[in-house]
Amino acid sequence: MKTKFKLLLLIPIFITLFSFFFSCVPSVPKYTVSFDTENGSLVPSQIVYENEVVVEPKDPYKDAYIFAGWYTSVLFNEPYDFKNPVTSSFVLYALWETDYNALLTYTVTFVQDGEVLQELNNVPYGTTPVFSGITPTKNPTFQYDYVFAGWSPNIKKVTEDITYTAVFDSTIKYYQISFVDSDDTLLLSDYLYYGETPSYYKETPNKESDPMYDYVFAYWSPNLEIVTQNVTYKAVYESI
Repeated sequence: MKTKFKLLLLIPIFITLFSFFFSCVPSVPKYTVSFDTENGSLVPSQIVYENEVVVEPKDPYKDAYIFAGWYTSVLFNEPYDFKNPVTSSFVLYALWETDYNALLTYTVTFVQDGEVLQELNNVPYGTTPVFSGITPTKNPTFQYDYVFAGWSPNIKKVTEDITYTAVFDSTIKYYQISFVDSDDTLLLSDYLYYGETPSYYKETPNKESDPMYDYVFAYWSPNLEIVTQNVTYKAVYESI
């Protein structure tokens, strides 16, 4: 019991010793490195420990200018070396050069089948044009339906006068083909794609005899031809 009591008395002494030891260890200074982009995109400041190096940030952006590096003063006479160890707080200044291409403008034209749908004038260099008209359409043919698919060439940032042509995906059309008896009773209905040849694949139609004649199937009217539209074929019989 006495031993336990003695240990409890020693705990505050140990705590005091540890506190004194760590208070004697010098702390490493740290500094703030700021980035002045001269009205360009924001670059966050960095907290850097003494003798460590600054992490080179991603290049900032500024309309109509090209980033040309980080400098130690607004005189821009000494570029900053990111390998240098930091020993104090300081500011780095972005140097900008005029992007003369950004001062240029171009004409962008959107066309369909030779017809101008929209013309954009004075489009700045490096911007991506946008077609703001009604989505182009194309009239169907007997063979195809059309759906607007985009522009050729693919729209990209402007570097010159350019014309974009509307492009369409085509889908082959299908039609209803019907076979009816001589009294218009439906015998078969089917759907075939444009250009296919219809065929009647059921049993050959027949017609009941009457007091004067027997009947035998002769042909379909009109004659079976490749599909180009909806059509109804009627059974025609010969009397015997």
